[in-house]
Amino acid sequence: MGSLFRTRPMRPLLARMLLGGVVLGLSFGIRFYAERLVPLPLATQGSVLRQVEVNQASQSDLEALPGIGPVLAGAIVEDRRLHGPYRDLEALTRVPGIGRARLKQIAPFLRFASPPPTPEPPDLNGG
Repeated sequence: MGSLFRTRPMRPLLARMLLGGVVLGLSFGIRFYAERLVPLPLATQGSVLRQVEVNQASQSDLEALPGIGPVLAGAIVEDRRLHGPYRDLEALTRVPGIGRARLKQIAPFLRFASPPPTPEPPDLNGG
């Protein structure tokens, strides 16, 4: 009995089967990975992502944002507690784990209300 690859009638059929499998595998693989690379829409699994006021958001509010897990959300809350409110998006870079790429990912979901004005100290000189 000869090899399947040596019989001439089988060569085109085998080639088409192999090529079809490769094309099918590639198209499945591209679709599989593309679904993970596309940014999440604003509505996911029945819950709607909304903008969060970063200076008032709880840790669980921040965890709901794409790309922010429990550790990073906790770091944001702790940094805000220690160093005061964030004035703008750029101020979030003081949190370890937040760089330019992460800022770009979460920017559409964040709001920054103006921080309350700092009260002036009383005039102790009476004037």
